[in-house]
Amino acid sequence: MGVPVVALIGENRLSRVTYSILKNAGLGILAASDKDKYTGVAGFLASNTDQLQSLREKLRMALINSPVCKYDEFVRKIESAYLFVWQSLIDDEL
Repeated sequence: MGVPVVALIGENRLSRVTYSILKNAGLGILAASDKDKYTGVAGFLASNTDQLQSLREKLRMALINSPVCKYDEFVRKIESAYLFVWQSLIDDEL
């Protein structure tokens, strides 16, 4: 929660989870769809130390204020989705 992570979006679960966290924290710019973009993002951060420092200072609050850390909202949404599916199944049976 203070070190920027550059993610290469791939086919495995780990890369997808990392992308999801970055996107939900408003940091989707740190996720790259291919190796060239990955090295571009990493190179940009490495060569722009002022922006890197600014990003590091904002990371913790970006994550804390993101849907990733708002468990109560997530639970309400998932419960609502379960209820919708349940009611749809009951309606189909009637």
